[in-house]
Amino acid sequence: ATLEHAELVAEIDDGRIIQGESQIPRVGGRIRRMQLSQTCVPAYPKVLEEIGQADAIILGPGSLFTSIIPNLLVAGIREAIERSHAKKFYIMNLMTQPGETDSFTAKDHLKALNEYIDLRLFDFVVLNKQPVPAALLAQYAREGSNPVEDNLGEPNEWGIKVIREDLLEIVTLLRWQSDQQAPTVKHNPRQLARVIQKYAPDIFQPFVRW
Repeated sequence: ATLEHAELVAEIDDGRIIQGESQIPRVGGRIRRMQLSQTCVPAYPKVLEEIGQADAIILGPGSLFTSIIPNLLVAGIREAIERSHAKKFYIMNLMTQPGETDSFTAKDHLKALNEYIDLRLFDFVVLNKQPVPAALLAQYAREGSNPVEDNLGEPNEWGIKVIREDLLEIVTLLRWQSDQQAPTVKHNPRQLARVIQKYAPDIFQPFVRW
């Protein structure tokens, strides 16, 4: 998003100011606001050019406060996305993230994101409706993480269409909480691609080969 050096800064509900992407999820407390360590960090011009030419813009999945929102703090990125006539998707995370989105529902995610970009200009939010296996639920619960509760209705305050599909894939990865290999839930990339293609067929049909 930018070639400038800037660090993430979080303001916590209790007034603490935490600097550094890796530090923010470790401190505990609900995040009130995100900003960058410098004011008016300029966007990489090529990024603005690509956004302006895009047929589809996809936000997520990823850490809400430390991966997705930071891009929107770079000067010009939010405005370029909002001006774009591209189809806009937000991919809801599968699980809450300890220290960052504890107990967040789907609506909580959208409310937080809407502080940084106008979600009324988005077309779709994509949610997983496939249950997480019980053994994995217990593993995640021990780490303080749970499936993101789907509490979105239609119509909703953003006028955004809600897409619900089976999107789970279970892979074995190194878990940062334990530094050990363990089963992990992820979005199935092919299923997610099919969903995006389904709701933006005019854009993707010429390029899709399943």
